[in-house]
Amino acid sequence: TQLRRYASAGAVVHRAGELPDLAGWFFQSAVVTGIDPELARDEMFGPALTVHAVSSVERAIADANLCGGGLDAFVFGEDEAAALDVGSRIRAGEVRINGTFMTDLAEGSEQTFW
Repeated sequence: TQLRRYASAGAVVHRAGELPDLAGWFFQSAVVTGIDPELARDEMFGPALTVHAVSSVERAIADANLCGGGLDAFVFGEDEAAALDVGSRIRAGEVRINGTFMTDLAEGSEQTFW
């Protein structure tokens, strides 16, 4: 699996929680640190992600776009305008700013809750 490949490349795979003692397909959540972003290009499915320290916003955007696009991306920042700018440059199906969809932050947008 990807997690085994990452671990063999020197990454640390942090696991959380316990898997239920039930029949079925379950995956224990994981956070991977210490892996070169170049080696972590493949999008992972399931409750797993890689975390990378970066030296600049430009490096963060370049690393985020290494895989060519993903399902979801998240940008967190105190300056909402700057976070929106960063989010607009990431190739992903959905980008969330501080946990909120970018479209919800657009001027004139109305949030609808069901």
